[in-house]
Amino acid sequence: MVCCVGDNTLLARNRRKNDLVIEEQHTFLEDKLEKAAKRISNYSLVACILSVATHCTFLLGLIFFSDRVLFSNATLLELGKIAIIAVVILIVSIPEGLPLAVSIAMALSINSLKNDQILIKNLESVQTCAMLHDVCVGKTGTLTKAKMNVASYQITDQVQAIENDRARYPTFFNTQLELQQELKEIIKECIISNTDVRIECNDEECIYEPKGQAIEVGLIQFLMDNEEDIQNIFINRNRFAPKVVQLPFDQDLKRKVVVRSVQGSPELVRIYVKGAPEVVIPACSQTLNHQVKPKPFGIEDQQAILDNAVTQEMAEQGLKVLSFAFKEIRLADLNELSKVTQVESDKFRRQLEVDLIYLCTFGLDDPLRSGIQQSI
Repeated sequence: MVCCVGDNTLLARNRRKNDLVIEEQHTFLEDKLEKAAKRISNYSLVACILSVATHCTFLLGLIFFSDRVLFSNATLLELGKIAIIAVVILIVSIPEGLPLAVSIAMALSINSLKNDQILIKNLESVQTCAMLHDVCVGKTGTLTKAKMNVASYQITDQVQAIENDRARYPTFFNTQLELQQELKEIIKECIISNTDVRIECNDEECIYEPKGQAIEVGLIQFLMDNEEDIQNIFINRNRFAPKVVQLPFDQDLKRKVVVRSVQGSPELVRIYVKGAPEVVIPACSQTLNHQVKPKPFGIEDQQAILDNAVTQEMAEQGLKVLSFAFKEIRLADLNELSKVTQVESDKFRRQLEVDLIYLCTFGLDDPLRSGIQQSI
């Protein structure tokens, strides 16, 4: 519902006239170049004065010590040449266009960086980078292409990871992996239910493709490679299992929590947790056996998975690892918990994440950009 627009809004009434005035800002390099240009201009002016004085003194010497007449056409011609020399010295020496030329060069550099999918929001950042000695950057999207694909995955209490050969067997998970179909559906459900990926149409290639964070896009692409109809799955998810609570990914906590209704069981909600394996796995007290029934998941089992599948077979190979867990609780219990504690509080999150059921861990690879090895 829109109550007011334009000057009648609260923002417009509280805004001062000068708030919309954008002051011209100069970067550090532009200030330095402007000072250098002024300094060079002063030196040029001194050189011009000395040159004019020297030529005039020489001309006066010729007049007084020779038969040349002071007021004559030859004298006027010499004075004209001296004036021309002075103007040329000033034009050549004063670099009025130096800051402008540097700004144009920076703009062209930004356009060149854009072709490499590097977005420059501030021109000053490019100039500052020219003075850096050491650069610390993130890997994903900077050194790599930010196009992740599932390279391997580990399921329930299996110690060994399963390789995902996307080129040769893209549908291996759905068609050839010896695993209970019910467990496969739970894994797909956890990926679908805890993601912010959207499906958009690529007009150039006339296909639908996932868009969002690189790691989430890689997981959705994994399902699409296994011939899942993601678009209809998203529609059914939003229709029959709406989101009840979402606790976004936290950089310190290293996990994300989503709570959704359970289709066909309105009295229940299902909690989906994904995040770093060293955080998600220790929070689980159970996992699923081959009959898709809960079984104890002790510290030794957790450590074996972390040491073997996660560390040796995924992390040490440069893969980005992400673990999934879930559990079901009654909707009434969730409502009661939300009444006594704030949804955004750490206590609320801890109550949701207790006694989780561990499901799986995915390892995603992200190819390096061309020329990165030579740059490093």
